[in-house]
Amino acid sequence: MAVTWASEAIPPFEYYSDSNPRWNTNTRTYDGADVGPMGIANNGVYAKAPFTSGLANPMGTFTTEKKRFDGNPFDNLRWAARAYTMDILRRTRDRANAAGLYRAGTRTGPGYSDRVAQFNKESKGYDDFFKCLREGPK
Repeated sequence: MAVTWASEAIPPFEYYSDSNPRWNTNTRTYDGADVGPMGIANNGVYAKAPFTSGLANPMGTFTTEKKRFDGNPFDNLRWAARAYTMDILRRTRDRANAAGLYRAGTRTGPGYSDRVAQFNKESKGYDDFFKCLREGPK
């Protein structure tokens, strides 16, 4: 999740980053946007229960424009964590592959290989950091 948040939000770890509108080549219209700190799609499979259950405003205002996120950033992080753990990671059981699938949707989608490489490069540092937070100083 840390590798993804660092990549999807601009600047890295921003709570209120701009949305990224998505162009639908079939309908020739913008059909949604990747929103919030995790850049998660505000339409599609993850935009419904159980991924959004109990969350106040994880998507912000549905927009097809490049706009600053106006939802609850903590709920957006929870929403993305649910999509990642309840679906993507459960299917693949490999964190690097899951990071790539989160980014690209498929192994052949744009950005998949770049995100896997980024995950492999950066995850050890994040793992060590979170381990230190869990265990405290030695």
